[in-house]
Amino acid sequence: MVQTTGDRRLEKLKLLFTPVRIGCMEVRNRLVMAPMSTNLGSAEGHVTPALIEFFTARARGGVGLIITGDVTVEGEAKYNPRGLGLYDQGSIASWKELTAAVQAHGAKFAPQLIHPSFNARSALSGVQSVAASPIASRRVREIPRELRPEEIGKIIGQFGDAACKAPSPWTPHIK
Repeated sequence: MVQTTGDRRLEKLKLLFTPVRIGCMEVRNRLVMAPMSTNLGSAEGHVTPALIEFFTARARGGVGLIITGDVTVEGEAKYNPRGLGLYDQGSIASWKELTAAVQAHGAKFAPQLIHPSFNARSALSGVQSVAASPIASRRVREIPRELRPEEIGKIIGQFGDAACKAPSPWTPHIK
């Protein structure tokens, strides 16, 4: 039997649906949802039913690994009006519900932790953004306050705190 160009293309696509190991994580296939902001979080940065449905639909559709959009580690600096945060104990129950819903459909789930830095908007939070230098981002165009050396350790700690607050199934999968 002669193999056509279409047959060869389908053969290559089969690899997409085979399991893959990423570090200590086994993913059911190679379909990965890249991080993107959805603006489906609450005003406080918590998970909402709409966000749970959004990610659950992708897991149900066969995505093997879902990486959330920006999940800020800083509660005082807002990046997006309805962006996600992982900085207080109040949000943990909803994150656990989201993780369980996605994993019930066989997908792995990982938050993309960020500090908003010079992309934070003072209009959303009422505080001036901070950054390594007082140069505005092209996105926000506000001059941030230059970080003091002692604040750098605090921000590093915020990443660690957020990783520890994340529901335990995430621990090896935090981006």
